[in-house]
Formats: sequence, C-alpha cells, structure tokens
Amino acid sequence: MSCGEPNGQEMRSAMRGPFDARSLTPEQIPQAFPLISVTAPELSLERWADYAASFIGPSGSAMPGEIVTVQNAERYIFGLAICQPRSDLYEGRILDVENFVTLDLTGGRRAAGVLLKAAEDRARAWDCGCICVSLLGNEGAGPRRCCHPATLLFHTCGYVGDAKRLAKKLKSQ
Repeated sequence: MSCGEPNGQEMRSAMRGPFDARSLTPEQIPQAFPLISVTAPELSLERWADYAASFIGPSGSAMPGEIVTVQNAERYIFGLAICQPRSDLYEGRILDVENFVTLDLTGGRRAAGVLLKAAEDRARAWDCGCICVSLLGNEGAGPRRCCHPATLLFHTCGYVGDAKRLAKKLKSQ
C-alpha cells in the first residue's frame, strides 16, 4: 500500500474530494497560523510569519524547502507540513518533515492522506530516498499528539519509528 492509501475507497474519495496539496503563499501565512499554533502554541504570529516567509522566495519558489498545505477549492487551509531536503549520514538525501498537522472536521484522514502523499511526492522530486517525520515539539518536550488521526495512516503507509520521528524509505521509480 502506498502513502496516502489507507484503503482504495478512501484514496479514491480523497483524490476526487475537496482537498489539494499546494505550496503556502505569502498571503496565506496568517491563515496558516492557527494550524502551526497547534504544534507550537508558544509561537507569535510575527515569528511564524518571518519563518514561513523564509521558505517563499521572490519568484514564489520554495527551495530549499517548502511549506506544503492541504486546501479546499475555496483555498481554506486544512493542513500543513514543513518539508526540507537535507543530507543524512546514514540514509543519504532525506526529506525532513516537521509540524505535520491537519484538521479534518469529517473525522476522516483525507486531509492527512493528501498531505502525506504530497510530502512523498516532494521527496521523490528532490531525489530523497527517505522521509523522516519529526514527532517532537520545538522545545523537545516529548512526542506531539497533534496528529492522532494521522498516526494510523503513517503506520499503514509504511512509516516506522521511535519517540522522536517516523521514517519511511522510498522505493526508486
């Protein structure tokens, strides 16, 4: 089973459904603040805005990383993840994913599935052989509990880990 496919029916629904993965735009930085506040309630809007703006270049490019969002047709944000490719001593090139958070009022995992699939797509585009999802808060105070609907999704999609992170090795295509 591939990333974002907890089962075939749910995946087909997510792909046809109301959510799309998109890069965060400068205009959406304040809109994303409530979601990032779930993972880091101590952050101010100003600090978030400065950090998020550093991912968005003058041409709209998001390298060397990207804040990926899950949005509906009206461009409301239902999830976000901060994705950064980097070199790892053991795995080679990896995609670090921090602050993975979704809000899906239906109680399903559709937004989380779309966001997880988008992260995997970015990892492949950036030639990363592994995705590592951080589970620690900014202060290192222990595992986050913000993604409880996505926890089963991560495990279903092949992620394994410890108290600090979940990881999945990607197969070459």
